[in-house]
Amino acid sequence: MMNVWENVKYGLPIAGVRIIDVHGHCGEYNSFFLPKKGSAKTIVELLDNLGVECAFLSANIGFKTDHERGNRILAEAIKEFPGRIYGYVCLNPTYMDDMVPELEKYKDNPGFKGIKFHISINKTPFSSPKYAPALKYADEHGMVVLMHTYGIDQLVALAAVSDEYKNAKFIAAHSEVGIDSVERIGEAVNSRSNFYVDTALAGAAEGSIELLAKYVDTKKILYGTDIAFYSPNFTFGRIALADIDDEAKLDILGRNAEKLFGI
Repeated sequence: MMNVWENVKYGLPIAGVRIIDVHGHCGEYNSFFLPKKGSAKTIVELLDNLGVECAFLSANIGFKTDHERGNRILAEAIKEFPGRIYGYVCLNPTYMDDMVPELEKYKDNPGFKGIKFHISINKTPFSSPKYAPALKYADEHGMVVLMHTYGIDQLVALAAVSDEYKNAKFIAAHSEVGIDSVERIGEAVNSRSNFYVDTALAGAAEGSIELLAKYVDTKKILYGTDIAFYSPNFTFGRIALADIDDEAKLDILGRNAEKLFGI
């Protein structure tokens, strides 16, 4: 039987897993170039090229300037590509009174599977009470919350927040930015049942997947690529070709997300 490395080497599908990308973006973005404006159609074509079943996206305008418009754009993409595109409801802590009404709009839409915040753009630390309405809602409904983190200090700060909302599930994005402090990443993740990390990082160092998997429970690591900011091929390749066992690869590439999101 071929292993994952051999399948990827020969361009064959990876058997035994639904590959799920938990961290992507769609729509135009004013900070840098996006091929074909990050359209949903372009993203699905990229998924097809890699044999990826689906991607969980946030609309760029949603965390940048207009969360309501961004969520409407994403709802249209979900409707156009059901089962291929899922979404996070983007919220902005500056507009904390809008949070629960915005979540209520999409609570019956099966394509929306979580909440997305972007701390670097919204300039609001995780300790701020402005997040409370959304996090209480997530806790009450057992929702997934994807938080942009960049560096070990932000990751650890988010882990502390997850202790307050134990029924919600938190994903710390871009976890390998803190790979120099991988022991602290492992401590934050492994000691909490509701805390996960993703692999979205365009500039990851060689061997960072192997190092992450050494210290972090591989059932708590989620495949994320930042599609369509970057080509997903890079992150897919460094997981599929990593020097870790195949069961860990299959967990990271899809099994963990399948269980977490219940899809």
